[in-house]
Amino acid sequence: GEDENEGWEPQQRFFAFPLVEAGPEFREVALDNLARFFRNPCRYLLRERLGISLPQGDEELQDDEPFVPDRSARDALAQRVLARLLEGEPLAALRDFARAGIEYPAGRLGVLELEDELQRLDDFARTLAPMLAEPKLDPVGATLEFTLDGEPWRLTGGFGDLRRSGLIRHRYDDVRPNDYLNGWIDRYFYDTQLLN
Repeated sequence: GEDENEGWEPQQRFFAFPLVEAGPEFREVALDNLARFFRNPCRYLLRERLGISLPQGDEELQDDEPFVPDRSARDALAQRVLARLLEGEPLAALRDFARAGIEYPAGRLGVLELEDELQRLDDFARTLAPMLAEPKLDPVGATLEFTLDGEPWRLTGGFGDLRRSGLIRHRYDDVRPNDYLNGWIDRYFYDTQLLN
């Protein structure tokens, strides 16, 4: 077999010269910005340090009619229906509202898929609603100060949606790595700063 590294040449460096040292404001980090950094360090560097924001491409219009719903259809339906289910509106009262949307294909298959998705949304809302009904505690916040490479840093965060049972984060979708990362950052900050 051929060696994978054969013919590999180093790429040109992205930065030809070191960046100018960041000011002290760059070392004042909000908890949300820390999570944003870990989600995509390159994007964070470009946007926050260099002021460069790369635009997202336009979504292509589909030129064929789907036979089954995709993730974006599920998301759009959940955006329209879930809040009303969480407020206690019965599923039966929302069926016509859900059918009035364009997320799901027309025809018998689309009707069956929509009904299945509505049932999943209703089950999700029934599980989540009692947790969200628990009263919120007073907002809490804290600042973590530390030194890194001889420079003072401050990490500031807070929570306005704590309940006695804890911090509730939800999304009607599969759990993704970013969800775990955000949960870990929030939990670590909460444990180290707010429980002391």
